[in-house]
Amino acid sequence: MLFIFFLIPIIGFSQASSLISYIDTNNVHIGDVLIWTVEIEGDSSDYVFFPLVNIETDSLIIRKQDFITKNKQVFGVKFELIAWDTGSFMTPEYKIHILNSDSTFNYALKSPPVRFNVNSLLLDTVITDFLPIKDPLPVKSIFPIKLTILIIIFMASIVCLLLVGIKKQKNRYIKNKYVVIEDPKKVALRRIKAVNETGLIKDVYAEFSHISRQYIELKYFVRTLEMTTEEISSYRSLFNINNDELEYWINFLNNADKIKYAKEISTAEEMRSDRARLITFINNT
Repeated sequence: MLFIFFLIPIIGFSQASSLISYIDTNNVHIGDVLIWTVEIEGDSSDYVFFPLVNIETDSLIIRKQDFITKNKQVFGVKFELIAWDTGSFMTPEYKIHILNSDSTFNYALKSPPVRFNVNSLLLDTVITDFLPIKDPLPVKSIFPIKLTILIIIFMASIVCLLLVGIKKQKNRYIKNKYVVIEDPKKVALRRIKAVNETGLIKDVYAEFSHISRQYIELKYFVRTLEMTTEEISSYRSLFNINNDELEYWINFLNNADKIKYAKEISTAEEMRSDRARLITFINNT
C-alpha cells in the first residue's frame, strides 16, 4: 500500500473529529467498480487535511478519487475501487490529519475498514445468459507464405523456359561440298618422297609400310590398314595385282615388320634401295 501526499494539502473546516466509512455494495464481481466513501462527522471547528492515495496491487487498485465538498468546504473523499481477484477484502487503510490553526499537525483519524466480497462470474449460478462457446477461428497470416511460394515457383518456371528457348539452337543444314578425291597413286608417291631418311630407321620403314597399305586400300578397297602382313599373305586373291609385284610387296611388309618390332638393322643404302623399289611397285600397280 502506497500513500502519496500532495504538496498542496486539501484543508477543510469541519465540524467533526470522527470518521465514517462505507461502500455502495458488499458483493461485486471481478472488474466491477466499487464506490468507497470516507466522511468526517461531529461538532468541531478543527482544520482537516484529506490526503490523496495511490493503491495498485495485483488484486486491488484505486481507479479514481474525488473530494466531497459542501459550502466550499471539504468534508470527505470518494474512491473508485476495482478488484482483480476473488475472495474477501477490506477497504485500504486511510487516515486524515487534524491540524492546528497554524497548519501544524495535531493528530490523525483512521477510517474504519469495511469488508466486501469479490465473486467470479463463472461461479455465479444466477447468471444464465452465457453465450455458447464457439470454436476457435483460424488466424490468417499477415504475410501470405503459401501464395508467395507458388508465385516464386511460377516465376522460376518461366525463367527456366526462357533460358531453354534462348539456348536451344535451330538445326542448321549445310550443303555438302563434294571434293574430287586425289589419285591414290599421286598421294602415295608424294608421301614417299617426303619421308625424311635421316630419321630413325624403324620410323622410316613404319612410314613406308603405312604409305603402301593406304595406297592399296584406296585403290582396291581392301582394308589393308587393319590387316596384318600374315592376313594379307593369306588373302592374296583379294588383290588384283601381278603375282611378282604382290610377292614383292608382301616380302617388303615382312621386312618392315622385322625392322619396326624385332629391331632388325638396315643400312642407309638398303633404305634408299627399298624406297626406289617401292616407288616402282606403286607405279606398276
